[in-house]
Amino acid sequence: MITYTEKGYGLHAAIRDAGFFLKKRNGVWISSDDVAVQSIIDNYDPIVAARQNAIKRVKIHASRLISDIYPFIDPESDQAIGLYRFAEDLWQGGTLPPRLKAFKNIFDAASAAIADIKLINDWQSADAYDAVNTPLWP
Repeated sequence: MITYTEKGYGLHAAIRDAGFFLKKRNGVWISSDDVAVQSIIDNYDPIVAARQNAIKRVKIHASRLISDIYPFIDPESDQAIGLYRFAEDLWQGGTLPPRLKAFKNIFDAASAAIADIKLINDWQSADAYDAVNTPLWP
């Protein structure tokens, strides 16, 4: 018999990734291995996965904004953050060109949002973090 505690989608992914299943049938939780699945439920810390998911959403939204500036950047990936660091390393001082300055402003907003997410203490708030409207995007 499974004693289920709601901990968000990440819990179900952790169970699946461990090679088990958990389903609710007729109001009762059933699994492929009650002892193993219960151990995963009991030990799963949802804040880690919720923060990682929120950070990923921020990076993807930043990439979408940056792909408006540099269309070769895939707006569905988080590659833009690394590309910004590369461009910054190549730039040798002085005033940033307008597109790189816009890129930097988005990067700075994403960095601030990620720092805020790392301070969130409950998985529900991290899970509900609005990556589109919460950060102060330029």
